[in-house]
Amino acid sequence: MKVLLQDSRQSALDAGVENIAKSLSRFCKKGKISEEVAKSSLAGVTTMVDIKALEPAEFVIEAVTESENVKKAIFQSLDQITIPDAILASNTSSISITRIANATSRPEKVVGMHFMNPPPPPFLPPPPLFRYH
Repeated sequence: MKVLLQDSRQSALDAGVENIAKSLSRFCKKGKISEEVAKSSLAGVTTMVDIKALEPAEFVIEAVTESENVKKAIFQSLDQITIPDAILASNTSSISITRIANATSRPEKVVGMHFMNPPPPPFLPPPPLFRYH
């Protein structure tokens, strides 16, 4: 799987990749994944500072601070940058997906997701995915 990790600060990207590497290492030590899987997973992560590099993405997950104005501004940018069929997801736990979706020209392609930190054990079902209606 190819993952494009975008942030406006290179230091945040470096920290993110370091955290991913640490998590993969822990999974290896626990026998959950092989070293080969960990290496190939990390190799699939590409970092970028320029948000325009997300243009070819088919699925984008936004995970910025819980500010409606910030999220709307990002979704307006993503709406202009990404391919028309791209699904735009917000990792929000408190902001209306409808209001975020309405900041775009494609509200039907905007979904809400919420990731737990730390993530729940693998035996639990994934968090629900909500679609704009």
